Parts: sequence; C-alpha cells; structure tokens
Amino acid sequence: MLKLLKLTLILAIVFELILGIPFFGWVAVTTTAWIPLIFMLILHITNIVLARKQHIPVPSGNKLGIVTSIFGFIPFVGMVLHIITAILLTANIKTINFHRHEKRLRKLKNIKMQEKQYKKQLMEYIHKQYDIAVDTNFLMLFDELLLHILQRYSTKLYVSPITFQELEKLKTASDGQTVKRAQNAFDVIEEFQKHNRLYWTKNIKHGSSNDQRIVLSINEELKHGVKLVFASHDKGARIIARSLSIPVLGDLNVTKTS
Repeated sequence: MLKLLKLTLILAIVFELILGIPFFGWVAVTTTAWIPLIFMLILHITNIVLARKQHIPVPSGNKLGIVTSIFGFIPFVGMVLHIITAILLTANIKTINFHRHEKRLRKLKNIKMQEKQYKKQLMEYIHKQYDIAVDTNFLMLFDELLLHILQRYSTKLYVSPITFQELEKLKTASDGQTVKRAQNAFDVIEEFQKHNRLYWTKNIKHGSSNDQRIVLSINEELKHGVKLVFASHDKGARIIARSLSIPVLGDLNVTKTS
C-alpha cells in the first residue's frame, strides 16, 4: 500500500507539471472537456485516502491539488496552481520516510499475529479459571485483547502499582504513539475497575528492576492462593517469572521486526 501511495504521488507530480506548462496545459484541459482536471481530482483524493489508511499525515500537495483541480481551467491561475502543487508534492515525498513507515506497518502486522497467539494461550488459562496479571508493555500493546476478555469472560485483571507509575510517566513521552498506547492502557485499567474486576498487587519495594518487582508482586498473590497467569511481552520479565514457577504465556514463534 505504501508503494502504491508513493507511485500515485509521483504520478501526481508528473501530471501537475505537464498541466502547468504554459498554453499547453490550458489547451489540454479546455479541448478535452476538463477530463485532465477530473482525473487529477480523483488522483489527489485517492492519495489522501491512501495516506490516511497508512496513518501518514495527508500530503499538503494533495489538499492543494483538489483546489487546483477545481480552478485549474482559469488561464494563468491554473498554470501557477499546477506548478505550486507539483512543488508541494515533491516536498511531501521528501519529508515522508517511507522506509520508517514500512517498518512500523510490519511491526503492527507482527503484533496482530502475536495477539492471535496470545489470545489462544489465554483462553486455555481462562477456561481453567485463571485470572490475568499484566505488565506495562502488555497493557499498551494488547489493549484490544484485554477489552475483549473483559466483555466475554469474568476474568479479573491484576496490575502492579509499578505498572501504573510507568504508564503515568509514558503519558508525557515525546513519541505520540507511545502516549496514545499509554492512554489506551489506562482505558483498559479503568474499564476493569468499572466492572469491579481490577485488583492491585502488592507494591514491592525490593528488587533490582521494575520487572523484578512486578514479578515478585505477582508471586505474592500466588502465595495467597490466587490463580494467575502472567501476560508479558517482555522476555526478561518472562524469564524472571519462570524462575519463580509463575505460569507465563509462552514465547511466540513469530518473525521479529528490527
């Protein structure tokens, strides 16, 4: 889809430049019943739709392109609009990091594949009357899965105060995507709380890392007879949990993205 967007942006630049050629562009438009302008309007709208589907900021050149397609028949004005649109689109292509967006989309696709496997594993534990203890990254990455479980089952959610503190810090992160995921994680916590199915683990002070303290807090619940499975997307946290014989969602056989 990203390759298609890049291709349509390049095509838009080429056609805008052609239509911006003095006299030739105006003749091409007026002698063909404005078909080139209609085509360009469709092309610009297509680019906007493709950009939004890929979660890419809508290119400003395409926005101007719609205006150009409407007023492009006006002599001289149309020529200037076509040229400016082509320049803006060229600048847009240079500012869009297609490689970074491709990596992001591969990562999102990979997370969706992992989510399916986590769901399958969680169902086995849920049918055995286990509740779920989560860490920060699982809350952030698999919020939809947890909300699905909330709606379909009576499973309780156990959260460490340390996880809550980590989410509070992430709410002010510079990366917008991280902020959004942290907010989604808070939504999950709040929804479980509204249904009286949110439980806090003990706030463990000792331990060399937050992962260790979160795992130790879950272990305290197990000592009191609570049936919990630890849902974590962090290998380090899972290793610590297994060393304490805590039930853990297994490692996933999914291709990783760098």
